[in-house]
Amino acid sequence: MLNDDEPTKTGYLVRAFFWPGFIGLHRSYMGTGGETMWYKYLCIPIYGNIVGCVDFWGVVFKGDEQFAKYKDNPKFRVWGN
Repeated sequence: MLNDDEPTKTGYLVRAFFWPGFIGLHRSYMGTGGETMWYKYLCIPIYGNIVGCVDFWGVVFKGDEQFAKYKDNPKFRVWGN
């Protein structure tokens, strides 16, 4: 049985790929909400698009290892240092 409270990789990828990815909807889905995250995505739209793209492709190519890094992580660039 699937737990509805737990984020799935498919749900994450769908949110990161489509337009909500550039406003950080995929990060909210993983439990990383807050005003600072929305501020960075909305005030720096080109950078927000780049981060959303890297988030998406990082999970596609690295799989579960990369996906696990996003759960409740407050960093803007999770894939960075």
